[in-house]
Amino acid sequence: MPLITSYLTDRKPGWSSIQKWTVSNIDLSTSSTARLHGCTTAQLHNNNNNTPSPRCGADRRDNDNRTFIDSSKGQRSSRPDRRSMEKFSQFRDRGSGISPFLPVTADTSLPAKLFHFVVFLVRVPLLAIYAVLYFIFLHHLRFLPLLLHKLFLWTLLAIPGIWWADLQLDGVARGSLHRQPRTRMPHAGTVVAANHTSPIDAIYLAAVFDPVFVLCHPGSRKVRRVGLLAAALAALSTSPQLLTRDEWERRHAGELTTLRALLAAHPGRIVACFPEAGTTNGKGILPLSPCLLTATPQTPVFPVSLRYAPADVTTPVPGWKAGLAFFWRLLGRPTHTVRVRIAEAVFNTSGAVNGVASEHEASRVLGTESERGDDAPTPEEQAFLDKVADALARLGRVKRVGLTLREKKAFVAAWNKRR
Repeated sequence: MPLITSYLTDRKPGWSSIQKWTVSNIDLSTSSTARLHGCTTAQLHNNNNNTPSPRCGADRRDNDNRTFIDSSKGQRSSRPDRRSMEKFSQFRDRGSGISPFLPVTADTSLPAKLFHFVVFLVRVPLLAIYAVLYFIFLHHLRFLPLLLHKLFLWTLLAIPGIWWADLQLDGVARGSLHRQPRTRMPHAGTVVAANHTSPIDAIYLAAVFDPVFVLCHPGSRKVRRVGLLAAALAALSTSPQLLTRDEWERRHAGELTTLRALLAAHPGRIVACFPEAGTTNGKGILPLSPCLLTATPQTPVFPVSLRYAPADVTTPVPGWKAGLAFFWRLLGRPTHTVRVRIAEAVFNTSGAVNGVASEHEASRVLGTESERGDDAPTPEEQAFLDKVADALARLGRVKRVGLTLREKKAFVAAWNKRR
Protein backbone atom coordinates (compact mmCIF):
# COMPACT_ATOMS: atom_id res chain seq x y z
CA MET A 1 0.00 0.00 0.00
CA PRO A 2 2.85 2.49 0.62
CA LEU A 3 3.93 1.79 -2.96
CA ILE A 4 0.46 2.80 -4.18
CA THR A 5 0.59 6.00 -2.15
CA SER A 6 4.02 6.97 -3.48
CA TYR A 7 2.90 6.20 -7.00
CA LEU A 8 -0.13 8.44 -6.68
CA THR A 9 1.99 11.22 -5.20
CA ASP A 10 4.07 11.34 -8.34
CA ARG A 11 1.00 11.76 -10.53
CA LYS A 12 -0.81 14.94 -11.50
CA PRO A 13 -2.65 17.03 -8.89
CA GLY A 14 -5.96 15.59 -10.07
CA TRP A 15 -5.00 12.39 -8.38
CA SER A 16 -4.78 13.94 -4.92
CA SER A 17 -8.36 13.04 -4.03
CA ILE A 18 -7.68 9.41 -4.81
CA GLN A 19 -4.55 9.57 -2.71
CA LYS A 20 -6.46 10.97 0.26
CA TRP A 21 -9.10 8.26 -0.16
CA THR A 22 -6.42 5.56 -0.17
CA VAL A 23 -4.69 6.89 2.94
CA SER A 24 -7.98 7.31 4.81
CA ASN A 25 -8.94 3.74 4.08
CA ILE A 26 -5.56 2.54 5.33
CA ASP A 27 -6.12 4.45 8.57
CA LEU A 28 -9.66 3.09 8.99
CA SER A 29 -8.46 -0.48 8.51
CA THR A 30 -5.46 -0.20 10.82
CA SER A 31 -7.17 -1.55 13.92
CA SER A 32 -8.73 -4.49 12.10
CA THR A 33 -5.40 -5.29 10.43
CA ALA A 34 -3.68 -5.16 13.80
CA ARG A 35 -6.22 -7.57 15.27
CA LEU A 36 -5.80 -9.91 12.31
CA HIS A 37 -2.04 -10.18 12.81
CA GLY A 38 -2.15 -10.33 16.61
CA CYS A 39 -0.54 -6.99 17.43
CA THR A 40 -1.44 -3.52 18.57
CA THR A 41 -2.08 -0.51 16.35
CA ALA A 42 1.12 1.12 17.62
CA GLN A 43 3.12 -1.97 16.73
CA LEU A 44 1.68 -2.02 13.24
CA HIS A 45 3.33 1.30 12.31
CA ASN A 46 6.91 2.43 12.39
CA ASN A 47 7.47 6.12 13.10
CA ASN A 48 3.79 7.02 12.49
CA ASN A 49 3.84 5.87 8.84
CA ASN A 50 1.97 3.10 7.13
CA THR A 51 4.82 0.60 6.93
CA PRO A 52 4.07 -2.68 8.75
CA SER A 53 6.50 -3.45 11.52
CA PRO A 54 8.81 -6.36 10.74
CA ARG A 55 8.28 -7.53 14.33
CA CYS A 56 4.54 -7.62 13.93
CA GLY A 57 3.30 -10.88 12.42
CA ALA A 58 5.56 -10.68 9.36
CA ASP A 59 7.24 -13.98 10.01
CA ARG A 60 3.92 -15.55 10.88
CA ARG A 61 2.36 -14.45 7.61
CA ASP A 62 5.39 -15.47 5.59
CA ASN A 63 5.45 -18.98 7.00
CA ASP A 64 1.82 -19.84 7.74
CA ASN A 65 0.39 -18.28 4.58
CA ARG A 66 3.05 -19.46 2.17
CA THR A 67 1.26 -21.12 -0.73
CA PHE A 68 2.09 -22.97 -3.90
CA ILE A 69 0.17 -22.63 -7.15
CA ASP A 70 -0.45 -25.56 -9.45
CA SER A 71 0.32 -23.90 -12.76
CA SER A 72 -1.52 -26.53 -14.73
CA LYS A 73 -4.89 -25.83 -13.08
CA GLY A 74 -4.36 -22.51 -11.35
CA GLN A 75 -5.17 -24.03 -7.95
CA ARG A 76 -3.83 -22.69 -4.71
CA SER A 77 -2.88 -24.76 -1.69
CA SER A 78 -3.49 -22.94 1.55
CA ARG A 79 -3.86 -23.48 5.25
CA PRO A 80 -7.13 -24.77 6.78
CA ASP A 81 -10.10 -22.49 7.46
CA ARG A 82 -10.03 -20.01 10.33
CA ARG A 83 -12.31 -22.13 12.51
CA SER A 84 -9.78 -24.99 12.44
CA MET A 85 -6.94 -22.56 13.09
CA GLU A 86 -8.67 -21.14 16.17
CA LYS A 87 -9.61 -24.57 17.48
CA PHE A 88 -6.03 -25.84 17.30
CA SER A 89 -4.26 -22.57 18.10
CA GLN A 90 -2.74 -24.14 21.23
CA PHE A 91 -0.56 -26.22 18.92
CA ARG A 92 1.14 -23.19 17.41
CA ASP A 93 4.78 -22.51 18.12
CA ARG A 94 4.87 -19.63 20.60
CA GLY A 95 7.88 -17.94 19.12
CA SER A 96 6.90 -17.95 15.43
CA GLY A 97 3.17 -18.68 15.46
CA ILE A 98 3.71 -21.58 13.05
CA SER A 99 1.40 -24.60 13.13
CA PRO A 100 3.54 -27.45 11.78
CA PHE A 101 0.94 -30.19 12.30
CA LEU A 102 -2.12 -28.71 10.57
CA PRO A 103 -2.86 -30.48 7.27
CA VAL A 104 -2.60 -28.27 4.19
CA THR A 105 -5.81 -27.96 2.19
CA ALA A 106 -6.49 -26.91 -1.38
CA ASP A 107 -9.30 -24.70 -2.69
CA THR A 108 -10.71 -26.24 -5.88
CA SER A 109 -13.82 -25.63 -7.92
CA LEU A 110 -16.40 -28.28 -8.85
CA PRO A 111 -15.10 -28.70 -12.43
CA ALA A 112 -11.57 -29.11 -11.06
CA LYS A 113 -12.76 -31.79 -8.64
CA LEU A 114 -14.44 -33.66 -11.46
CA PHE A 115 -11.25 -33.45 -13.50
CA HIS A 116 -9.23 -34.71 -10.52
CA PHE A 117 -11.64 -37.60 -10.09
CA VAL A 118 -11.14 -38.71 -13.69
CA VAL A 119 -7.35 -38.46 -13.38
CA PHE A 120 -7.54 -40.37 -10.10
CA LEU A 121 -9.51 -43.22 -11.66
CA VAL A 122 -7.00 -43.53 -14.49
CA ARG A 123 -3.93 -43.54 -12.25
CA VAL A 124 -5.09 -45.78 -9.40
CA PRO A 125 -4.86 -49.10 -11.29
CA LEU A 126 -1.60 -48.07 -12.96
CA LEU A 127 0.05 -47.18 -9.66
CA ALA A 128 -1.33 -50.25 -7.85
CA ILE A 129 -0.11 -52.69 -10.51
CA TYR A 130 3.30 -51.10 -10.89
CA ALA A 131 3.86 -50.71 -7.12
CA VAL A 132 3.06 -54.39 -6.53
CA LEU A 133 5.33 -55.39 -9.42
CA TYR A 134 8.20 -53.26 -8.15
CA PHE A 135 8.12 -53.99 -4.41
CA ILE A 136 7.45 -57.72 -4.81
CA PHE A 137 9.68 -58.50 -7.78
CA LEU A 138 11.83 -55.73 -9.31
CA HIS A 139 13.10 -54.29 -6.02
CA HIS A 140 14.75 -57.59 -5.08
CA LEU A 141 16.70 -58.02 -8.32
CA ARG A 142 19.88 -56.58 -6.86
CA PHE A 143 22.02 -58.04 -9.64
CA LEU A 144 20.54 -55.50 -12.05
CA PRO A 145 22.51 -52.28 -12.66
CA LEU A 146 21.86 -49.46 -10.18
CA LEU A 147 20.86 -47.16 -13.03
CA LEU A 148 18.07 -49.55 -13.98
CA HIS A 149 16.79 -49.64 -10.40
CA LYS A 150 16.69 -45.85 -10.34
CA LEU A 151 14.79 -45.89 -13.63
CA PHE A 152 12.20 -48.19 -12.03
CA LEU A 153 11.78 -45.70 -9.17
CA TRP A 154 11.49 -42.71 -11.47
CA THR A 155 8.74 -44.57 -13.32
CA LEU A 156 7.00 -45.06 -9.98
CA LEU A 157 7.23 -41.31 -9.37
CA ALA A 158 6.10 -40.45 -12.90
CA ILE A 159 2.77 -42.28 -12.62
CA PRO A 160 1.34 -39.75 -10.10
CA GLY A 161 2.79 -36.87 -12.14
CA ILE A 162 6.14 -36.18 -10.45
CA TRP A 163 7.97 -35.40 -13.64
CA TRP A 164 10.59 -32.93 -12.53
CA ALA A 165 12.67 -32.05 -9.49
CA ASP A 166 14.37 -28.70 -8.96
CA LEU A 167 17.67 -29.79 -7.37
CA GLN A 168 20.25 -27.22 -6.31
CA LEU A 169 23.26 -27.12 -4.05
CA ASP A 170 23.28 -24.42 -1.41
CA GLY A 171 25.59 -21.61 -2.47
CA VAL A 172 26.16 -23.01 -5.97
CA ALA A 173 24.96 -21.12 -9.03
CA ARG A 174 22.24 -22.74 -11.06
CA GLY A 175 23.60 -24.65 -14.02
CA SER A 176 27.01 -25.34 -12.48
CA LEU A 177 26.06 -28.50 -10.60
CA HIS A 178 28.09 -30.72 -12.96
CA ARG A 179 31.26 -28.73 -12.19
CA GLN A 180 31.12 -29.39 -8.45
CA PRO A 181 33.42 -31.96 -6.83
CA ARG A 182 32.03 -35.32 -5.82
CA THR A 183 32.40 -34.48 -2.15
CA ARG A 184 29.91 -31.61 -2.48
CA MET A 185 27.07 -34.11 -2.96
CA PRO A 186 26.07 -37.01 -0.71
CA HIS A 187 28.23 -40.00 -1.59
CA ALA A 188 29.19 -43.39 -0.18
CA GLY A 189 30.04 -43.25 3.52
CA THR A 190 27.98 -40.13 4.24
CA VAL A 191 24.68 -39.44 6.02
CA VAL A 192 21.68 -37.68 4.50
CA ALA A 193 19.57 -35.83 7.11
CA ALA A 194 16.35 -34.80 5.39
CA ASN A 195 13.21 -33.08 6.61
CA HIS A 196 10.13 -35.28 6.59
CA THR A 197 6.76 -34.23 5.19
CA SER A 198 5.46 -36.98 2.89
CA PRO A 199 5.82 -40.63 1.82
CA ILE A 200 7.34 -39.26 -1.38
CA ASP A 201 10.47 -38.25 0.56
CA ALA A 202 11.84 -41.78 0.82
CA ILE A 203 11.02 -42.73 -2.77
CA TYR A 204 12.71 -39.62 -4.16
CA LEU A 205 15.84 -40.13 -2.04
CA ALA A 206 15.98 -43.75 -3.19
CA ALA A 207 15.67 -42.70 -6.84
CA VAL A 208 18.57 -40.25 -6.50
CA PHE A 209 20.95 -41.68 -3.86
CA ASP A 210 19.94 -45.36 -3.34
CA PRO A 211 20.61 -45.09 0.41
CA VAL A 212 20.18 -47.37 3.40
CA PHE A 213 17.10 -46.05 5.21
CA VAL A 214 16.78 -45.82 8.97
CA LEU A 215 13.99 -44.67 11.27
CA CYS A 216 14.79 -42.76 14.44
CA HIS A 217 13.03 -41.68 17.61
CA PRO A 218 13.16 -38.12 18.98
CA GLY A 219 14.49 -39.32 22.34
CA SER A 220 16.89 -42.11 21.33
CA ARG A 221 20.35 -42.28 19.84
CA LYS A 222 19.56 -45.61 18.26
CA VAL A 223 18.12 -46.14 14.79
CA ARG A 224 16.23 -48.95 13.11
CA ARG A 225 17.15 -50.03 9.60
CA VAL A 226 14.14 -50.43 7.28
CA GLY A 227 13.49 -51.01 3.61
CA LEU A 228 12.21 -48.48 1.10
CA LEU A 229 8.56 -49.41 1.48
CA ALA A 230 8.69 -49.21 5.29
CA ALA A 231 10.51 -45.87 5.08
CA ALA A 232 7.79 -44.47 2.80
CA LEU A 233 4.90 -45.80 4.90
CA ALA A 234 6.51 -44.44 8.09
CA ALA A 235 5.16 -41.03 7.08
CA LEU A 236 1.66 -42.43 7.63
CA SER A 237 2.48 -44.64 10.62
CA THR A 238 2.16 -43.81 14.30
CA SER A 239 5.45 -45.60 15.04
CA PRO A 240 7.84 -44.10 15.99
CA GLN A 241 6.07 -40.74 15.72
CA LEU A 242 3.64 -41.20 18.60
CA LEU A 243 5.37 -43.86 20.73
CA THR A 244 7.43 -43.14 23.81
CA ARG A 245 11.07 -44.10 23.64
CA ASP A 246 10.62 -47.10 25.94
CA GLU A 247 7.67 -48.34 23.87
CA TRP A 248 9.66 -47.93 20.66
CA GLU A 249 12.76 -49.66 21.99
CA ARG A 250 10.75 -52.55 23.44
CA ARG A 251 8.78 -53.02 20.21
CA HIS A 252 11.93 -53.10 18.09
CA ALA A 253 14.32 -54.78 20.52
CA GLY A 254 17.07 -56.53 18.60
CA GLU A 255 16.60 -54.34 15.51
CA LEU A 256 18.18 -51.14 16.84
CA THR A 257 21.66 -50.01 15.91
CA THR A 258 23.62 -46.78 15.38
CA LEU A 259 24.62 -44.74 12.35
CA ARG A 260 28.26 -45.58 13.03
CA ALA A 261 27.56 -49.32 12.91
CA LEU A 262 25.53 -49.04 9.70
CA LEU A 263 28.20 -46.98 7.95
CA ALA A 264 30.81 -49.55 8.93
CA ALA A 265 28.61 -52.40 7.69
CA HIS A 266 27.80 -50.64 4.39
CA PRO A 267 30.88 -48.62 3.42
CA GLY A 268 29.72 -48.26 -0.17
CA ARG A 269 26.27 -46.87 0.63
CA ILE A 270 24.70 -43.65 1.86
CA VAL A 271 22.65 -43.77 5.07
CA ALA A 272 19.47 -41.66 4.97
CA CYS A 273 17.46 -40.64 8.02
CA PHE A 274 14.70 -38.20 8.91
CA PRO A 275 16.00 -36.72 12.19
CA GLU A 276 12.74 -34.92 12.99
CA ALA A 277 11.43 -38.46 13.65
CA GLY A 278 8.00 -37.43 12.40
CA THR A 279 6.23 -35.59 9.61
CA THR A 280 5.13 -31.96 9.43
CA ASN A 281 3.29 -29.85 6.87
CA GLY A 282 6.61 -28.37 5.73
CA LYS A 283 6.19 -25.03 7.51
CA GLY A 284 8.70 -25.62 10.29
CA ILE A 285 11.61 -27.78 11.44
CA LEU A 286 11.08 -29.81 14.61
CA PRO A 287 13.83 -30.48 17.18
CA LEU A 288 16.15 -33.15 15.82
CA SER A 289 16.77 -36.61 17.20
CA PRO A 290 20.10 -37.29 18.94
CA CYS A 291 20.61 -40.27 16.62
CA LEU A 292 22.81 -38.02 14.44
CA LEU A 293 25.29 -37.87 17.31
CA THR A 294 26.31 -41.49 16.68
CA ALA A 295 27.94 -40.48 13.38
CA THR A 296 31.72 -40.33 13.64
CA PRO A 297 33.49 -36.96 13.57
CA GLN A 298 34.84 -37.86 10.11
CA THR A 299 31.39 -38.65 8.64
CA PRO A 300 29.88 -35.85 6.51
CA VAL A 301 26.22 -35.20 7.34
CA PHE A 302 24.34 -33.52 4.47
CA PRO A 303 21.16 -31.59 5.35
CA VAL A 304 18.63 -32.08 2.52
CA SER A 305 15.42 -30.07 2.20
CA LEU A 306 12.44 -31.46 0.27
CA ARG A 307 9.39 -29.36 -0.58
CA TYR A 308 6.44 -30.01 -2.86
CA ALA A 309 4.19 -27.98 -5.08
CA PRO A 310 1.27 -28.19 -4.56
CA ALA A 311 1.97 -28.49 -0.84
CA ASP A 312 -1.11 -30.53 0.04
CA VAL A 313 0.70 -33.85 -0.53
CA THR A 314 2.27 -33.49 2.92
CA THR A 315 1.03 -35.84 5.65
CA PRO A 316 1.50 -34.20 9.06
CA VAL A 317 -1.28 -36.36 10.56
CA PRO A 318 -0.63 -40.13 10.49
CA GLY A 319 -3.29 -42.79 10.06
CA TRP A 320 -5.23 -44.62 7.36
CA LYS A 321 -7.62 -41.70 6.79
CA ALA A 322 -4.69 -39.41 6.13
CA GLY A 323 -3.31 -42.09 3.80
CA LEU A 324 -6.48 -42.14 1.72
CA ALA A 325 -6.53 -38.35 1.53
CA PHE A 326 -2.86 -38.36 0.51
CA PHE A 327 -3.41 -40.76 -2.37
CA TRP A 328 -6.45 -38.77 -3.52
CA ARG A 329 -4.43 -35.57 -3.71
CA LEU A 330 -1.36 -37.30 -5.15
CA LEU A 331 -3.15 -39.17 -7.92
CA GLY A 332 -5.80 -36.55 -8.69
CA ARG A 333 -3.42 -33.70 -9.51
CA PRO A 334 -2.02 -33.55 -13.05
CA THR A 335 1.53 -32.75 -11.94
CA HIS A 336 3.67 -32.28 -8.84
CA THR A 337 7.05 -30.60 -8.43
CA VAL A 338 9.78 -31.43 -5.93
CA ARG A 339 12.09 -28.66 -4.74
CA VAL A 340 15.36 -30.13 -3.44
CA ARG A 341 18.15 -28.18 -1.73
CA ILE A 342 21.37 -29.73 -0.41
CA ALA A 343 23.57 -27.88 2.08
CA GLU A 344 27.27 -28.30 2.65
CA ALA A 345 28.28 -31.18 4.88
CA VAL A 346 28.23 -30.75 8.66
CA PHE A 347 30.57 -32.74 10.91
CA ASN A 348 29.91 -33.99 14.42
CA THR A 349 32.82 -32.45 16.31
CA SER A 350 31.08 -32.52 19.68
CA GLY A 351 33.92 -34.44 21.33
CA ALA A 352 32.43 -37.92 21.43
CA VAL A 353 34.97 -40.65 20.81
CA ASN A 354 34.31 -42.21 17.41
CA GLY A 355 30.81 -40.79 17.51
CA VAL A 356 29.81 -42.95 20.49
CA ALA A 357 28.38 -41.57 23.71
CA SER A 358 30.52 -41.56 26.83
CA GLU A 359 30.30 -44.34 29.42
CA HIS A 360 28.02 -42.22 31.61
CA GLU A 361 25.72 -41.49 28.69
CA ALA A 362 25.72 -45.15 27.65
CA SER A 363 24.62 -46.21 31.12
CA ARG A 364 21.89 -43.57 30.90
CA VAL A 365 20.68 -45.12 27.63
CA LEU A 366 20.35 -48.48 29.37
CA GLY A 367 18.38 -47.09 32.30
CA THR A 368 14.75 -46.13 32.61
CA GLU A 369 13.29 -43.19 30.70
CA SER A 370 13.05 -41.02 33.81
CA GLU A 371 16.66 -41.77 34.72
CA ARG A 372 17.88 -41.11 31.19
CA GLY A 373 16.35 -37.66 31.01
CA ASP A 374 15.35 -38.29 27.38
CA ASP A 375 19.03 -38.92 26.56
CA ALA A 376 19.55 -35.17 26.39
CA PRO A 377 22.63 -34.15 24.39
CA THR A 378 25.44 -32.14 25.90
CA PRO A 379 25.80 -28.45 24.94
CA GLU A 380 28.49 -29.35 22.40
CA GLU A 381 26.31 -32.07 20.89
CA GLN A 382 23.32 -29.75 20.81
CA ALA A 383 25.39 -27.23 18.86
CA PHE A 384 25.94 -29.85 16.16
CA LEU A 385 22.21 -30.67 16.02
CA ASP A 386 21.47 -26.95 15.81
CA LYS A 387 23.75 -26.61 12.78
CA VAL A 388 21.85 -29.33 10.96
CA ALA A 389 18.46 -27.89 11.96
CA ASP A 390 19.48 -24.36 10.96
CA ALA A 391 20.61 -25.62 7.57
CA LEU A 392 17.30 -27.43 7.01
CA ALA A 393 15.35 -24.31 7.99
CA ARG A 394 17.42 -22.08 5.71
CA LEU A 395 17.14 -24.44 2.75
CA GLY A 396 13.39 -24.79 3.18
CA ARG A 397 12.87 -21.06 3.82
CA VAL A 398 11.06 -21.87 7.05
CA LYS A 399 11.74 -21.47 10.76
CA ARG A 400 12.65 -23.85 13.50
CA VAL A 401 9.89 -24.52 16.00
CA GLY A 402 9.94 -25.63 19.62
CA LEU A 403 7.05 -28.07 19.30
CA THR A 404 7.95 -31.73 19.70
CA LEU A 405 6.25 -35.03 18.88
CA ARG A 406 4.74 -34.95 22.36
CA GLU A 407 2.66 -31.98 21.23
CA LYS A 408 1.99 -33.76 17.95
CA LYS A 409 0.54 -36.73 19.80
CA ALA A 410 -1.87 -34.41 21.61
CA PHE A 411 -2.69 -32.64 18.34
CA VAL A 412 -3.44 -35.89 16.51
CA ALA A 413 -5.76 -36.98 19.34
CA ALA A 414 -7.61 -33.64 19.18
CA TRP A 415 -7.68 -33.67 15.37
CA ASN A 416 -9.22 -37.15 15.22
CA LYS A 417 -11.95 -36.09 17.65
CA ARG A 418 -13.04 -33.05 15.65
CA ARG A 419 -16.66 -32.94 14.50
